[in-house]
Amino acid sequence: MLTFNLLHEPWIPVQIGDRPAEVGLREALHRAGDIEGVEDASPLVTIALHRLLLALFHRVYGPASTDDWAALWRADRLDSAPLDAYLDRWSNRFDLFGADHPFYQTTNTRGAGDVSVAILAHELGGTNGPYFSHVPEELPLSPAEAARYLLAYQAFARPGLHTPVPGESNTSSAEAGLLSFSAVCLVRGETLRETLLLNAVLYDGKDHPFAGQRDDTPVWEREAPHGREVRLPFGYLDWLTWQSRSIRLLPDADGRVRRSVVLKGVQLPKDVSAHEYETMVAYRPVEKPAGQPDKPIGFMPERAVWRDSLALFEETTRARCQPRTLRALAATGRQRALGKRRHFPLDVFGVHFIKGQGSVGLWRHERLPLPLAYLTDSDLHERLDQAIDVTERTAKALKTATWLLAREVLAPQYENREPDRKAVDALVQQLAPERRYWPQLEPHFAAFLTSQAQDWVQKDGQRVPGRTALGAWTDVVCRAAEVSLAGCAGQIGSSGRAVQAMVPAQRVLGRTVHQVRQEKEKEDAA
Repeated sequence: MLTFNLLHEPWIPVQIGDRPAEVGLREALHRAGDIEGVEDASPLVTIALHRLLLALFHRVYGPASTDDWAALWRADRLDSAPLDAYLDRWSNRFDLFGADHPFYQTTNTRGAGDVSVAILAHELGGTNGPYFSHVPEELPLSPAEAARYLLAYQAFARPGLHTPVPGESNTSSAEAGLLSFSAVCLVRGETLRETLLLNAVLYDGKDHPFAGQRDDTPVWEREAPHGREVRLPFGYLDWLTWQSRSIRLLPDADGRVRRSVVLKGVQLPKDVSAHEYETMVAYRPVEKPAGQPDKPIGFMPERAVWRDSLALFEETTRARCQPRTLRALAATGRQRALGKRRHFPLDVFGVHFIKGQGSVGLWRHERLPLPLAYLTDSDLHERLDQAIDVTERTAKALKTATWLLAREVLAPQYENREPDRKAVDALVQQLAPERRYWPQLEPHFAAFLTSQAQDWVQKDGQRVPGRTALGAWTDVVCRAAEVSLAGCAGQIGSSGRAVQAMVPAQRVLGRTVHQVRQEKEKEDAA
């Protein structure tokens, strides 16, 4: 009988010292203090694996209180006794090809048609259709690969039509996976054990991390997941292992997987927002129309996630709500337990679907520094807000300047005629000022975050944030805008018309650059 038990078969990609390896779930948690990281080539797989490991961690270890969390942090290793007792009890539920309870799958497919297993792999082009994919339709996946993509697809499933189930109504159209439009945050420790703890919320199966949990279990503990239903989560473990699709892998005799059944899975009620349950995503409220659910901060083409970093770090404002995992990390008890450890990397993972198509536009993994001071210090929030504001204002001025440049090239003022607005917009899009501007800033922003957290001065006997880091950032922003506009002008050419067109463009950008530099000098002098 074909079997692939995920507890002991190697399938989770890890780094141990300078050696990459693959381990099973049991070894991953047994050696969590030795494993430096879990990292797949796919960013979606990487975060999905961490959420699976978190579900197991919470099921076995809690922690129900801050004191429990601190005790786990101070320990060198996770206690293997409760872990082994739990895994031994549920061992048969971790078989990827189990007959009655295949891991993370359903047996309730009722004769529905099968499709290529490539549909589970966004990065392989499987969700973009055969005309846009360079992946063979009958792509074979090893059991380990199939397990990893199965996890990722449950979390990041694309919205749209799926194979209908004979005899069932409303089974073809499905909402996107719970994380499909979200930038998912993961704080990294030096080991997997630290990473799990840094991203753990308080869990007692009753009121934490959200109230009203009932009969909460991860999906593998439930007898026969029906799949196609609309309901609220039973609790946090149910949420972390949510089955947004009813999937069944169809392995060949050698264990390779080429085909699968992918059907509509469990859906949230229409009037329920994922914001009520999700812990690793930042949200911004939707003001209009009133009563709409909060929207997750996600990835967009040409917009790096660091531009929304204030929403990640600041506990709450009228327009933002940080991930609950970061809010938990800011608790006094945890800060005390961390001692001198005041700085961690923050990884952000996600996918972007092309609007109206359902196909994948991009998938991304970004990394920001996370000085813990940003989680608790409102003065740092103010400095960060100022930095982002300067950046966005300058970007707006650059776009306006480029539009004037394009306008003057196509219809100089001395010709006394109005240009075709569509032609001007098309030329601006071709010049792509923002694609020149934002990439220049990205490597400097990480340095700004770190230096600002260390930039303090004494003023009137009080410790207040200094201006050195923000001033340096302002200089970087202004220079990036000037270089970007010059690059746009260079693309147009060096004709007399092009040179003359730069005059109003430079005037508009120069006005904003002068203003932000004046503000900087005024603040420095204060």
